[in-house]
Amino acid sequence: MKRHFIVLLLAALPLAGCDAAKDPYARAAAAEAEGKLGEARTLYGEACAKAASSPLCTLAKSRAEALSVREAYQALDAGEFGKAKELFTNAAAAESPAVKAAAAVGLEDEELKAALALEDAQKADKAAARGAMEGLAAGHTKAAPKAREWLAKNGPSMLLEEIKAACKQGGTGSCVELGEKMADLYPQSPEAAEAQRLVDEDYERIRKRLGEAEGLLVQRYEVALKKAKYDACVAEASSPQPEESCLSALELPPSDPFATRVIDKAFDTKLGEIGDAGYVARFRERYKRVEDKTEHDFTTWTKRGDKKK
Repeated sequence: MKRHFIVLLLAALPLAGCDAAKDPYARAAAAEAEGKLGEARTLYGEACAKAASSPLCTLAKSRAEALSVREAYQALDAGEFGKAKELFTNAAAAESPAVKAAAAVGLEDEELKAALALEDAQKADKAAARGAMEGLAAGHTKAAPKAREWLAKNGPSMLLEEIKAACKQGGTGSCVELGEKMADLYPQSPEAAEAQRLVDEDYERIRKRLGEAEGLLVQRYEVALKKAKYDACVAEASSPQPEESCLSALELPPSDPFATRVIDKAFDTKLGEIGDAGYVARFRERYKRVEDKTEHDFTTWTKRGDKKK
C-alpha cells in the first residue's frame, strides 16, 4: 500500500526533467508515505523554495496544505494542543476550500478548545482562573479531570476568601449563597467549618432585619388575601352594586382599600438594610409570588444556635 502511494505521488517526476524541485518533492513524498508528516510538509515547502515556477511546486503546495490538517489531528491525538492549534490556524489560510473547511472544523474541536482553555487557566491568576476551571470540570472532555483536580486543591481556600469578603457589613457578594456553595462543593474540606462559622455570624448580624422583612411580607400577603376575597365576592354577588356591598361585607374602607405603597416602600428600605444579595433576591421573589399568586411560605428567622439544640 505504501509503495503504491509513493508511485502515485511520484508519477509526475519523469516529466520534471532536471527540475530543482524534483529531489525535495521525491523525498517529501517518501516521508509522507512513511507517516512523517512534519518532515514531508517541510520538504514540500523546500520544493517550492528551490523552483517556485515548477509544476511540482503547485503539487507540493497542495500536499503541504493537506498535510497541515493531518498533522494537526496527529498533534491533537498526541496531546500537543498548542501545535495542533497552530497547524489548524495555518491550514485555515490555505488556498484549497476543502483544506480551509477541514481546518475550521478542527479549530472547533471540543477537546482542543477545552485543553487550550485549561492551559490558559493554569497560567492565569487563581481567582481569574476559577470560573474557567469550574466550566471545564463540569464538562466531559479529557481536560475535565485535571480541572476538577485543580479545583479540589485550590477551590476551598479561594472560596473561603470570598466568604470572608462577603460575610460582613458592606461585604462584597452574597454571604448566604457563597456559604451554600461551600457546603455543596467542598463539604469535607477544612475550610468548610470556618466558612459555616462566618455565615452563621453574618446571619445573626442581620437576623432581626430578616424577621422585620418577613413581617412586611406577611402584611403584603394579608392585603393580597383581602383583595382575593373581595374579587370572589364581586364575582358571586347578585346585587346591582356589588363593589360597594362587598366592601361593606368585608369591612373594607371605601377609599383605596388595597393600597400597598407604604408596605412596598418599607420593604424596599428593609432589603437595603439587609444588604446580602442572596437574601434580597429571595425576598423579592417571595414578594412577587404574594402579588401574583397570593402565595406565602411562612419563614421564621430563629437563632442558628437554637436550631442546633
